Amino acid sequence: MSNVFRCCLACDYQIKTYQSPEDEYQEVTVCPKCNGAFVDVWHISKYKNQKYNGNNPLEQNESKYIKANKITLVDGSTDIVTGEVRLFNSEGNGLLAAGRSYFNMDKVLSVKPIDIEACPCCDEPIEATELYADGGAVANVKHCAGCGWSNGGQINK
Repeated sequence: MSNVFRCCLACDYQIKTYQSPEDEYQEVTVCPKCNGAFVDVWHISKYKNQKYNGNNPLEQNESKYIKANKITLVDGSTDIVTGEVRLFNSEGNGLLAAGRSYFNMDKVLSVKPIDIEACPCCDEPIEATELYADGGAVANVKHCAGCGWSNGGQINK
């Protein structure tokens, strides 16, 4: 006989439950409030890091990042490329393979490595949008075009 402290991953309901010696121990049961995953807090990190399809902020995982490069061109435009960036001079036009990110070195001003935030559900890049009102940014909304995940917006203070 023991007490088990449980927390719901969906609604954040928390309660200490009694576990009788006759009952079989389960790390995850059904939440009495919302029918979500009711997890023993000693094992909650194992379940919080799994992928979820919902947009519940309580289920969000730690931020993941994708390695990328920000290329600034001479004309002032920028391009963000994931993976390898290859620069060539004007003599190498016939040697280029399709599907690679090649840039003419005469047109590139800088190449800067950056990290792009990835979706916690599908690992695709996240689009960040700032919402404006009364002349200033009031919220930052992150959205994944791949699976539809959103953080619901975080209000700027």
